[in-house]
Amino acid sequence: MGNAFVKVGRLEEAAKAYSDSLVENRTQEVEKKLKDVEKQLKELSAKAYINPEISAQQKERGNALVKEGKYVEAKAAYDEAIRRNPRDHTLYSNRALCFMKLMEWPSAKADCDKALEIEPNFVRALERRGNCYLMLKEPTKALSDFNHGLSLEPTNQACLVGKDRVNQNMFSGQRDEQQIQNAMKDPEIQQILQDPVISNVLQNLSTDPKAAADALKDPLINERIQKLAAAGILQFA
Repeated sequence: MGNAFVKVGRLEEAAKAYSDSLVENRTQEVEKKLKDVEKQLKELSAKAYINPEISAQQKERGNALVKEGKYVEAKAAYDEAIRRNPRDHTLYSNRALCFMKLMEWPSAKADCDKALEIEPNFVRALERRGNCYLMLKEPTKALSDFNHGLSLEPTNQACLVGKDRVNQNMFSGQRDEQQIQNAMKDPEIQQILQDPVISNVLQNLSTDPKAAADALKDPLINERIQKLAAAGILQFA
């Protein structure tokens, strides 16, 4: 019966039929069909719930609550706004701000990821994710986000301040072991360290400063050395 109901689009009845069948005889095939139908029902329910107008109202409510410093309540408003319009990239960035204020950095970073998945050049999300990366002790990724943001908006103050924080960290003279461990797990950092040209530059920094300075005139080499410095692997006094 379940299969017949699926063919005519009567998914709720199909789900019930599959559930009843499992009571009598539990098989993997029927379990899979039930899961597939339940997934379809969930997707249809989410689509039916979408309402951009209500989403905009909830966004305004969230914005007002943020101004009052009520970040838990604001997050709840943005939750509803997202359910009503999950393709609005600004909502994820706004909710990320709430998570940041609540110091829930992984959740804030995940929301920035979602905003940038929808709109890759959304500078506000780049800036916020950059600051999340700083708090998560991943300054190399933070630097990439701030630089990306500045390539789109060269005078963006939030990105400029964020990049300055990364630069201050480079010259702090302090070694952060957790930060370095995180960096060593980064495939990009691993690739840079395996580059023979970079290895030669790193050696010349201590043995032949002039040769190193000449090499650093190459924008690509300079960028890679900056990433190592941002990660704390290469330290400057």
